[in-house]
Amino acid sequence: MPIHLTVRGPWSVTLRPEFAWDRDGRWTGSAQTIKSVATTLEYRVPCRRTNTIARLEYRFDDSRGKGGGFFRGTEVSPGIDSLTPSQHLLAFGVIFTFDSH
Repeated sequence: MPIHLTVRGPWSVTLRPEFAWDRDGRWTGSAQTIKSVATTLEYRVPCRRTNTIARLEYRFDDSRGKGGGFFRGTEVSPGIDSLTPSQHLLAFGVIFTFDSH
């Protein structure tokens, strides 16, 4: 259920909450409940037949359940990965579009 609002002029924000329940691990490989929320700040610059879009996105993920979690990049013991139940992500992206019409 994303919510997208144009704040003013070329600025807009988006909020995207997400929820997934994988009771038997059929979809993700582990029985878990995953909740996340992502927020995006966007700035659009139109110029003739092109559009440049700059986006800054923050995302928080939470995974609970047997076998659930996110990789930490370390091992608890040889061959066994260390997992954390939540993670934060910050990303910046630039999109260029071209219209031929």
